[in-house]
Amino acid sequence: MARIQAALLSYLYDVPDNTSLWLLGRDPETVLNAVACNEAMDDTAIRPLLPGGLFLTGLFLACEQPADMAELSAKVKLPKCLLLIRSQKVCKAYLVAEGAEQVDLRVEDVTTYSILHSKTSLVLSSLDSLELFEVVNKTVSFEINGQCIPLAEPTTLDWPSLVKKPGKPKSLNLEAAIWYSATMPLGETYDAPAITVAKAAPLHDLQIDWVTMFALTDQPSDVLEMHLYKLKEIADYMIDQLRRQPDMQMTTLAFQNQYCPHPFHGIYFLNAEAYSAWDSSEFLKSQRKSLHDLFRLPTDWPLVRLSSALILRPDTDSRLSNVHESLLSPTLADLGSKYVVKGSYLYYHYNQDSFDDRGWGCAYRSLQTIWSWFREQHYTRKEVPSHYLIQKMLVDAEDKPREFLGSKDWIGSFEISLCLDMHLGVQSKILSVKSGSELGEKGRELASHFVEHGTPVMVGGGVLAYTLLGVDYDEVSGATRFLILDPHYTGADSLKPVLDKGFCAWKSVDLFKKDAFYNLCLPQRPAYF
Repeated sequence: MARIQAALLSYLYDVPDNTSLWLLGRDPETVLNAVACNEAMDDTAIRPLLPGGLFLTGLFLACEQPADMAELSAKVKLPKCLLLIRSQKVCKAYLVAEGAEQVDLRVEDVTTYSILHSKTSLVLSSLDSLELFEVVNKTVSFEINGQCIPLAEPTTLDWPSLVKKPGKPKSLNLEAAIWYSATMPLGETYDAPAITVAKAAPLHDLQIDWVTMFALTDQPSDVLEMHLYKLKEIADYMIDQLRRQPDMQMTTLAFQNQYCPHPFHGIYFLNAEAYSAWDSSEFLKSQRKSLHDLFRLPTDWPLVRLSSALILRPDTDSRLSNVHESLLSPTLADLGSKYVVKGSYLYYHYNQDSFDDRGWGCAYRSLQTIWSWFREQHYTRKEVPSHYLIQKMLVDAEDKPREFLGSKDWIGSFEISLCLDMHLGVQSKILSVKSGSELGEKGRELASHFVEHGTPVMVGGGVLAYTLLGVDYDEVSGATRFLILDPHYTGADSLKPVLDKGFCAWKSVDLFKKDAFYNLCLPQRPAYF
């Protein structure tokens, strides 16, 4: 039996005839993804882009007539593989070893895994990849929660216990040392590896950020060896490319996002332009486009930029994130369809950071939440600004006088749009209504915003400001509910009281005062990759 994701199988049924794709999985019986396969079936450039633990395990072929199994098996050149053949609108699976055996193809979730994430700097005095691997292999040790484990020594340590609690890296008297982390299925993240291999007269400095997929049932020594082998595979590929273009530098970044069922690598050539302007470099744009195409990523989200790479040591921000998620399940109170914010954000509210802004800082907190959304989606690496820095932005823009600095003066939708424009390059649409009751008539427009842009919306009017995360909209009647994130919360950053007290909740139009006008700031998400 072979297993495959439902979304992937649907995609395979839709591709044109005469399409060939490599199948990716941890083993031939499990299909996690499929990527383009050229006519020569050359996988040299694809393998280094895959994480350790994920392999080319077979081939998909869409054809008008039944395929010749023997001919296909010979072309794939894998000792054991899976062949998926779609012919005349029927997809059949064959496991190939010594012969081809048809097997059942079952649709199920196969995406549960853990991640080992490392970063290294390999400084080379020559482009001899064999010499490089021997140096690394002889000198690298792994430290796991304070225990130093040489790669060559077998270990009987209990693998699950190694990843449940983080260990602090220690200084080791080795030419190279690795500290590792695992990101568990539940989202726990631990300190990650760092390697440095230095040699005299450096010629190239290979910056390599890489990952390995594993299961808790895997042996630690096997995972660590596979992790190091993936490092060698990436380094070998980079060195081979540099032999052809020795005037270049190269770097490898690791990525993970909701659009791809597994992590992957991006291996980038760097010229002078790329070094000075990572995100605007036309030289890098074509390389990013190739990654988007290979892994079928949308081309209007920045998913493979420097700012999108996996962070070795994630931020330790204690703020709550995505507090609305439990409110999306169907209930009897639903009016129609729910249209909500896309991606992640952090919840900013009164009294955070030991700063008392009660009575005046709600719009500042809404801006901070919106800013955090652009950080979380990798549109910027700029830190979320404090109240003082927000005020300074507006003074520097000559929107406010000098006396505004350090004051408790309110800001509104126009000031928020100005800060986003000048400091993040984000344009905003201002939606104005003369009465709070008129917001009940804006359900369709707000639903369209969340479909197209997916950004949080700042709502300002009367004496209060809110963050709008979505709408529940009935197409027939026009009835609308609003998913409100309220910055007026003053308690601890704990999800239960936020939800229990209604500081993140679906609200009716009655929340907004009939005798007050409202301005909504709708940030327009930049559409680029």
